[in-house]
Amino acid sequence: MHPQAAARVVDAHESLCPIVHHRAIDLPQRHADRLHPEDLLLTREAVARLQGAIADLPEGQRAVITLRDHEGLAAPDVCNILGISETNQRVLLHRARTTVRAAVADRLGSR
Repeated sequence: MHPQAAARVVDAHESLCPIVHHRAIDLPQRHADRLHPEDLLLTREAVARLQGAIADLPEGQRAVITLRDHEGLAAPDVCNILGISETNQRVLLHRARTTVRAAVADRLGSR
């Protein structure tokens, strides 16, 4: 991975995953006021699980999902930044999303 691409992924990942980087998770106050305390707890747990699942991904998957889903970059841009083919980008994104979905569903389903 190019040094600039790596730095961009790290920056995006840190802003997406504050709990992993020891910052508190704060839901916007306008939403927190309307949630039942149990729903607020479940929402925070889901966010924490999502962040943990992304943090646990292999580097390539984490980079692709962060650039595509958090940064909102188009597939060709991600391919150029990471120096990978579009096919590889699709595979990495699919695997990352599948892993993250499963991790969140497992945790929420076990409650």
